[in-house]
Amino acid sequence: MKFSSIPLLILLFMVNTTISPPVAPVLETRNTHNAQFTGDCGFKVDEYDSTVMWNNLRYRLNDDSKNGMLERGEKIGEVVFKVNGNVCLGYRMQNGDATWAEVGTPIYKVKGYSERFRIFLGDELFEVSNIPTAQKIGDFYDFTDKVKKISIEYPIGNSPSIDFSKEETEQFLHAFLEQEYVPFQDIYKNLSENSTHYYLRVHFHDQSVTVISYWIEDNAFTTGYGNDLIKKIITSKAENLAALSSLKP
Repeated sequence: MKFSSIPLLILLFMVNTTISPPVAPVLETRNTHNAQFTGDCGFKVDEYDSTVMWNNLRYRLNDDSKNGMLERGEKIGEVVFKVNGNVCLGYRMQNGDATWAEVGTPIYKVKGYSERFRIFLGDELFEVSNIPTAQKIGDFYDFTDKVKKISIEYPIGNSPSIDFSKEETEQFLHAFLEQEYVPFQDIYKNLSENSTHYYLRVHFHDQSVTVISYWIEDNAFTTGYGNDLIKKIITSKAENLAALSSLKP
């Protein structure tokens, strides 16, 4: 089964850079640069993705996960400015900004997880999508002793899926987290036009999930590139997935 990559790439490019204002270069205080972009203008932007800026990190809504077993931790802040509908083009996100959440919406830690990976914005789960100081892919995740299994699927609704074995899951995670971080803007520019896109679904013991995009011909994720072992594991599972899909009516 082969999928056209260009529409998916365009969508994912927008999502992973987040369809949100760029980040302000100075985040410690509210930036005076933005004053000129929050007054009257001919067009107020109201189509940004659901993101929040906190502690110099940008987080994106995870709407794939079941969060019933996740618990709120301590409150660490709240939204101080709602971006959508209130800014002009040129605005830069600052700490305390959220694109959709209302002013005063609380921000909480997620019990058991690093806040550099996950936070709750109100009742919704957000995961980090931009870390200016990242060095490795592992800087974006908190997987230690938390992952139950990994599965591979196509980026379509009701896709069949194939699970990694326990050994493959352990091997993959060890290698994946140690790979060098590469910004997706740089990966995107070099992706092959016909590279096949897959989702790797990471299942946690608490029944929550996170989804990682992967392009097999380029051995590329949204935060870096795989090594030979990673490509070998995923290629094997992708072949199993193709075989399973060919049996379906």
